[in-house]
Formats: sequence, C-alpha cells, structure tokens
Amino acid sequence: MVLPRAERNAAFRTRLLGAAAFTAALFLTLWVIFFLRRPLILVGDPLFDSLYGEKRTEWKLRFCSLRLFRPVKYLSMNTAAGPDLIAASIWAASRRPAGVLAPYRYREGAARYLAEHPGAPVAVLGGRYTPPDGAAYGTETAGEYGAGAPAWFSSAFGNDLYLAGRCAALIALDKEAKRAEGDTAGAETISFYAGDSSPAVREAFIRGLRDSSWPGTPLAGEGERPSACAVFAGQGDEFFDGGVKKQPLILMNWADPRSFPPSTVMVFDDSPWAQLPEAFALLRGGVKTAVISSKISVFRTPALDSALYREIKKLKTLSFGEENADN
Repeated sequence: MVLPRAERNAAFRTRLLGAAAFTAALFLTLWVIFFLRRPLILVGDPLFDSLYGEKRTEWKLRFCSLRLFRPVKYLSMNTAAGPDLIAASIWAASRRPAGVLAPYRYREGAARYLAEHPGAPVAVLGGRYTPPDGAAYGTETAGEYGAGAPAWFSSAFGNDLYLAGRCAALIALDKEAKRAEGDTAGAETISFYAGDSSPAVREAFIRGLRDSSWPGTPLAGEGERPSACAVFAGQGDEFFDGGVKKQPLILMNWADPRSFPPSTVMVFDDSPWAQLPEAFALLRGGVKTAVISSKISVFRTPALDSALYREIKKLKTLSFGEENADN
C-alpha cells in the first residue's frame, strides 16, 4: 500500500523532528558533562603571551579543551608574582582542578600550591631544564625535591638538536650535489646559533650532522657568509636579520609561524600549549618525571625539492642516537 504524498511528507517531518530533538538532547548532555568536568589549569605569563600571540592562545585554549573534553583555564600571571599569589590564583580558578601545569618560571608557585593542597596533580613544564637532583627527583631520597614535589616534564631538547643536525646536513649535502651537477662544486657551510646553551647542546647537534654524513664543522653564526642552512637553538631573534633570513632556516621557537621568514623549512615547538595534552596524560598516569617531544613542522620552500622534503619528513620520527644502518 502506497501512502499519499501528504502522509509521506508528514511522516518524514516527524522523523526529521525526532532526529533533531535527539541531536539537540545529545549535544546538551555533552555540553553539561563538559562543564561539570574538573578543569585543567595552565599557568603562563605576559612575556609568553606576547611571543605566542593572543589569537593563537585563544585558539589553542579551545582546541585543547575539545581534545581533552574538559575545560582548560589559562592563568596569565605577572612576571613579578610570588609563589603565594600564584598558589592563591590557582585555588581561586578551581577548588579541585584535574591538573595544574606551570612553567619553569613559576615552579616555586606550583610547589607552594602543592604544599597547601597535598595530593593535587601538579607538574612543572621545565622546558630545557632538567629536574633538580636528576634521577632522584620525586623520590624519598631527594629531600626538598622528594615525593611531595610537583611532577617535572622537560623538553626533548637533545633530540630536537639531533634531528635539526640531521636535517641541516641533508639540506647542505643536497645543495652541494646540485652545485656539482652545475659544475660549480664547492663546500657548503652550516651556521649554528646556540645562544648561551651548554656544550652538550652543540654535541647533540654535531652528532646529528655526522649521522647524516656531514663532514664539516658548523659555524658559530657570528655574521659569516650565507650558509646552506642556519639553525637557531637559542632565542632565535637573529633570524629577523636581513642576510640571515634569506637562508634555509631551522628554528626552535614559539612565535607565530606567520612571523617567520619564508625561507623557514623546519620549526620545533616545545611551548606549553604544544606539550599540554601529553603532559596532562602523564600527570594523570602518575608519572613523576618525563621528557616530552616537541611539535615539529616541516614547510615546503624552494630549498626543498619533493624528494628532500619527503626525506626530512621521515626524520621527524627518529629519536636521538638512532642511526642509519650503514653508519
């Protein structure tokens, strides 16, 4: 039996209204559950905000909230704020947060909050700083930095430098090979801006160069002639200089990518926003100390042909010390 068109349309509208009502109810339920969940608190400061960008911060706040399916609250504290004020601000933001993540600058404030609220899930995002007392951190034998200390998550800076060395060597070798094909053979150079980093920083970078078969020694980057690739492991302010920004650049920087020179081929981002999802997972798992990898972006530029671009993209999955089979 075939229903009249009017009855079919009425049945269709009924089903459509039912589906819309179910969708609205489901959305409302998820919305309520979302806001009933305990928030994650990230502590920051105006200096970081100005570097990272206000709009990027707002976008990351929403993205991380949706990804974790819980509210993420961002506290931008004055750089002069003391431990008491930081601890009080965290408590005012939430009485029972799901977790608190604070940068190295505010490590004492995080420790103060934990001392006032024992058992609270608190971690310091140590960046390039290793935990005090090293491997003993967070154990009963560490004294001040014992079991009652916040968790400590550092950046995988050594691995970043190793990968940067691998990639810089590939770019330089590729340029040398192309020069040889054009009968303009000559040795290329690699510039390395390390800021005030330790000698271990340079050693990790050099090992990356060697594992990609680069025989030379990186230049210190004090205004030398243009090189095949320039790597910035420090603050990276130099890449705004006119001559430098024309070279292929590898940056370890938190700034908005839109401010980078168009010659940028690779960026390592170990900012708190980049580390937040993994840091929260580690914190919930009860991990006391850990190393978190940076978010790595590779960009297509005239310096990278398709083959070289794919080869560099593959290197993103390597860890420090992993070598090619023929090394």
